Amino acid sequence: MYISEFKEKTDFFEVKIARCLRNYINRRTEGFSKTFYEKNGEKKLEIIKDKDLRGPFSFLFPERDKVEDFLKTWPEITAVFRIISRKVRILSPLGDEVEKKDYLETFKVSLKNENHFIESSAFAFEPQKIDFEKVKKEFSEYKKASESSINPENGEYPVVFRAQAAGLLVHEFFGHLLEADISSATSSPFVKENTGKKIINDNISIEDIAENPDDEGFFEKRVVLIEKGVLRNFISDFSFYLKGFGKPGRGRRESFRTLPLPRQNIVFLKSEKTIREDELLKKIKRGFLVEKIRSGTMNYKTFDYEFTVTAAYFIEDGEISAFTDNFLIKGNFLSDFLNLSEFSSSVFCNGFEGVCKKQGQMVRIGYKTPSFLLGDLKIRSIV
Repeated sequence: MYISEFKEKTDFFEVKIARCLRNYINRRTEGFSKTFYEKNGEKKLEIIKDKDLRGPFSFLFPERDKVEDFLKTWPEITAVFRIISRKVRILSPLGDEVEKKDYLETFKVSLKNENHFIESSAFAFEPQKIDFEKVKKEFSEYKKASESSINPENGEYPVVFRAQAAGLLVHEFFGHLLEADISSATSSPFVKENTGKKIINDNISIEDIAENPDDEGFFEKRVVLIEKGVLRNFISDFSFYLKGFGKPGRGRRESFRTLPLPRQNIVFLKSEKTIREDELLKKIKRGFLVEKIRSGTMNYKTFDYEFTVTAAYFIEDGEISAFTDNFLIKGNFLSDFLNLSEFSSSVFCNGFEGVCKKQGQMVRIGYKTPSFLLGDLKIRSIV
């Protein structure tokens, strides 16, 4: 989540903020806020008194007063407020000028101690739409639960993924492997030669949903990628459509300075057979319920993965027993995820949830997915 590009003209000045701008408001010491920004390749740092968070780019943040109030709640936290905003002039095939505007605000709070990195975020794609009360409530719950958390023992356990964790895994694993450029460069089952073949459990269907035409002028609102386990299409731009990767309509770019790439919009995982989430948890004697994942990697040659869990609960005899310290989950995508079959009827994410960086380009993405259960995943403590 970096600043993509912002250009603002006023009667007084013109500012361009570089892509590397991050941690715009980053409170680390009581009574002061640090404002980091980069302009013309030169890093700047300003330390501003607590009562004045406006800084040189205050016009970017219509909710800065709410940010200031939030920071006063917990003087020990780190808070980050970021924005992506751009205006792009686009000409239609008839020569008509079309203005496209994307807007993203993020407000993130985080707290580090010995065994935890607690984090809560909110995104808004329209100005002044961040639900600060929701962020405050969620962060408070995690912070309170962490005071009596347990350190998980290394081993193999069943894990239920819900909310951000479930959506992020579907986006990172299934979504990226179904992007035509990545598919053509890997040896996974998600390749053009397997179109029309069953490649995963028939209880899984995956679609990509778009709200607007892509940046090449094509519009496909709904692209069925996998239908009851059978590979049907790929997330494709026009160039890969010409190579036989299915319908165009998913060519997206960060700005007019970059070339379109096959990119996800909202990836929707559907399941024909579901059960209530409490029934899903009852299948676990000793395991975990994971809600948030902070970071991770997957090797697209070996398909080995590793990611860090920052909000999870220990499940014992089908019931939530305790909040856990942060831990790692390691494994192999082909052996762990292709057998995925057990889903709940609960959906905790339902639309645009954040941004994704690919080949240096940032675009907003989302996911809609039920909670799901995977068995015998490798858990590793990081304490």
